[in-house]
Amino acid sequence: MGPAIYTCNTSPPSISFNPTTRPWASNSIGVMVTGTDSDGVASMRRCWTTSSSCDPGTVGNIGFTCSGTSPCSAVQSQSGNGDWRLCIHATDSLGNQSSIQCSGPYQVDAVNPSPPVLTGPTITNNKTPSINVSGTDALSGIDRFVADYRRPDGTNCGTATTYSNPGSFTMPSACYTPGGGGDVFNNFFKHPLVWLKNIFFKSANAQTGGDGQYRFYVVAYDKAGNQASANHYVTIDATPPAVPTFNPFGETYAGINYINQAIISNFDPIVVSGSCSTDTSYMILYINTYPYATGIPCNAGSWTTSINPGDLASIVNYQGEFWLQAYSLDLAGNWSTAIAMGIMDTVLPTTPADVQCPYFITNAPIQVDWQASYDTSGIRFYGYGVRTNTCDPSSIPNGACISPAFLSFAQSDGTSYLYDPPIDDKYAWQIWAQDKAGNFSNFSAYSPACLYDITSPNPTVINFSPFLIPPTTPSPTNNITPVVRFNSGADPLTNGVASGNTCNNVYTVGPQGPCGSGVCLAPGVTEYSLPAGCYTGQIGKADDAPPAGFFARLWHNFVKYVLAALDPPPQLGGDGMYSFVFETQDAAGNISKETVHSVEIDTVGPIAPDDITIITDPRPSSGRNYTASTLNQIDWVTNSNWPLYMANCIGCEFASAPNPPDPLLYWQPQGGILQEYNCSELPANMHCSFSCFIVPQSEYACFNVHFDDNPGVGHNGKLTVDFANVFKDAAGNLGSGDADLNISNQPPVIILK
Repeated sequence: MGPAIYTCNTSPPSISFNPTTRPWASNSIGVMVTGTDSDGVASMRRCWTTSSSCDPGTVGNIGFTCSGTSPCSAVQSQSGNGDWRLCIHATDSLGNQSSIQCSGPYQVDAVNPSPPVLTGPTITNNKTPSINVSGTDALSGIDRFVADYRRPDGTNCGTATTYSNPGSFTMPSACYTPGGGGDVFNNFFKHPLVWLKNIFFKSANAQTGGDGQYRFYVVAYDKAGNQASANHYVTIDATPPAVPTFNPFGETYAGINYINQAIISNFDPIVVSGSCSTDTSYMILYINTYPYATGIPCNAGSWTTSINPGDLASIVNYQGEFWLQAYSLDLAGNWSTAIAMGIMDTVLPTTPADVQCPYFITNAPIQVDWQASYDTSGIRFYGYGVRTNTCDPSSIPNGACISPAFLSFAQSDGTSYLYDPPIDDKYAWQIWAQDKAGNFSNFSAYSPACLYDITSPNPTVINFSPFLIPPTTPSPTNNITPVVRFNSGADPLTNGVASGNTCNNVYTVGPQGPCGSGVCLAPGVTEYSLPAGCYTGQIGKADDAPPAGFFARLWHNFVKYVLAALDPPPQLGGDGMYSFVFETQDAAGNISKETVHSVEIDTVGPIAPDDITIITDPRPSSGRNYTASTLNQIDWVTNSNWPLYMANCIGCEFASAPNPPDPLLYWQPQGGILQEYNCSELPANMHCSFSCFIVPQSEYACFNVHFDDNPGVGHNGKLTVDFANVFKDAAGNLGSGDADLNISNQPPVIILK
């Protein structure tokens, strides 16, 4: 027998994988693993690992059913999530063992990624807003992000994909203004009514872009195809807020805002405020180009902040114009602005000078004048303070007694002011100026004091004292220049002041009206006589010369003599009642009430009447009593009744004769007492001429006639009476004419004719 030949096989089984790898997928994996060996495959084992390898072991089948045949195949499945490796160990029938062979990766990811993280503005004025996107996936990782852009009405306006993680998306411009349409009508806050209209009455061609809330719809995909989504909403507001406004600040005059010296020196915060729209997020305030304050809130449509006066002064350099600019910003970053001008003026106006009241004594509102102040901003107005105090009238005008207290405080827009004092007193003024910025000048010096007196003096008093020379002429009188004695009425003190009397005004009124122009009698003059011209005025006018020509002279004479006789012109003057009208005037021009004194001038004496009745009683043994009466007798010249004179003679015939006898008998006042004188006894013709005044306003007068010296025996006789010597009228004019007086016992009534 020849030698036996033995085949030695030391090769292990070969192993194949199908597929050898699989990228990430969400479904389970199945790998066909085949072992082959010429001696047959006795067993195969497998293991799954998420590491680089694993040891499936060497004894027995795991995942396979090999029994020594070749090939031996089986599908190895894995549904678990992970990045798997499949490792195989094979043994052939001879016991040869393969090395551990691994294949992969086999990637299974059935888990959705986390929702994408979207960051970006929630409100913007950018019509193509951008957002950032990022995502995470624990297994396969993020593959890409896909974004859909949605308008406020929900319509899609574009899609975009990014494989960057993190990445970003920018909304295309067509989303905001598709087709170039409008851009405001979807903003609920700014246009609520239109927004509601678009909801309920959307037109066929309604604008779908414009201001409103847009949506980024972003889907995150992992590498296994799993996905997760998220939304990011952004409000596009490209409409600026309403323009803010400035309220007046500082010291405002004529619409201009001033910062004055008082504000700076007192460190008073300068409050700046205004209005703002409700969509304003905050305000920024600039002074000139300097951003002074930011983050100023807008509350309920208004904003306010303050400026430190020192800061403003340093920016403006204490004098001149400056500009405030307020920016109103909404949440989207839109802004609008307003500008307000201010002027810093810290220089005081010059002090008013030369304060005067032109009339130092007056009864009218007092005009106060002064010289104007100067100021670069211009004068707004002048103010004045009035001081007063009671002064001695003898010191007028004198400001020394003006008290230090203000009585009033007022304003004037010029360099004079009409002051209406409340009471009689002395007044003085201080003037100050305020410029348009509100700066006050220094006070001026006080004006000289001016006396205000509206109290009238007391009326003039007529002085009837009989001891004055001459005294006041009694009425009636035949003096054509009667005298009036008077005393000025006192100028009473009111509130301790009076201007004092300066004049006694007097004018006269005659029977036909005023005569003379009136005079002002200086203080101390207490006597006034009626001017002679008042009485004689226009009596006996000079004849005017006749014109040339016959007919002209004829008409002149007709008018002069005929018509004048029918309607004579009134005569100013002559006998009648004359009135003296007195007024006391003080230095302020106040005039007292009138004092009127009237005097009747009568220059024509009485004319003998038809008769005078002398009633004689029968002569008793004791003598005859006579009563003479002028009752109802007429003074035909003055056309007025005589005064009633009663002459009662009781026992007159027995009056004793003076020694030596006086051939005349008359009565006249002598020192206020009536004195009697008797006629002497006459020859047998019993004729006696005598003069006997019946004194006006006396109670009695007596005709005392002795016909003989035989008492008790009556005789008939005749007495010639000269009325010029017997009777006077009330004005003192003597009577004219004469008559015979027949006296006898029979009859008892004797008529004088």
